[in-house]
Amino acid sequence: MSTEAATHAVEHSAKFDMAEMLTHHMVNSQELEMPWGTIHLPTLDLFGYQLPVTRHAVMMWVASSLALIIMVWIAQRARLVPGKAQSLLEMVVVFIRDEVAIKNMGEEDGRRWTPFLLTTFFFIFFCNILGMVPFAASATANISVTGAMALLTLVLIHGSGIARFGIIGHWKNYLPPGLPGWMSFALCMRLFANMLAGHMIVLSFLGLIFVIGYVFVPVSVGLALFIGFLELLVIPLQAYIFTMLTSLFIGMSLHPAH
Repeated sequence: MSTEAATHAVEHSAKFDMAEMLTHHMVNSQELEMPWGTIHLPTLDLFGYQLPVTRHAVMMWVASSLALIIMVWIAQRARLVPGKAQSLLEMVVVFIRDEVAIKNMGEEDGRRWTPFLLTTFFFIFFCNILGMVPFAASATANISVTGAMALLTLVLIHGSGIARFGIIGHWKNYLPPGLPGWMSFALCMRLFANMLAGHMIVLSFLGLIFVIGYVFVPVSVGLALFIGFLELLVIPLQAYIFTMLTSLFIGMSLHPAH
């Protein structure tokens, strides 16, 4: 590298803070960046409690709304001979029902829990998709979100077991060699770490343009696009893994003998 190029790179690295850029894009805040500027989100006063509306909360509302709108739109246009959208949706629903719910919970329990598992799958899927949209964010890259989902799973694991076997019977089944106590933590960390890591790698490659210089643009953009394509595969995969493990753990609580 020539002296001028080295000096140019140093100047760029002095002006550009990679850590600050990554923190700004990945950490939750009350600011929503849009093409026309920054929207400052409000703080709601509910019964004397201050409840801040954050960027990831908005993304969860958007993901839930997208899932609801798309499902209702496809359902209203359902035909005996399905179109492409209906065929794709039916394929996902049948897969979750037969290969995830029924296989892990049995016929009766699997059909009963299928609506919840489908809701879990599509919520995570749309949250992950939003992370690929400019000016949006992935709520599943927030450990508070994945932690809340894992906590809900833990409640359902114990709740379903207690409802079927009673408190004493459930805890007899749950104690070793039953379900491991840290399994919900694994659910939380797996989804959070995978989604966060993917976004940080893409942003890091793009940030290298400002650190090294614009001569690095082709390499940086190429690497970022490659990781972006990998993330497109990770998005449905992580939704499936979380859903599958949820059904597996609940199934273990409902059918401890198996």
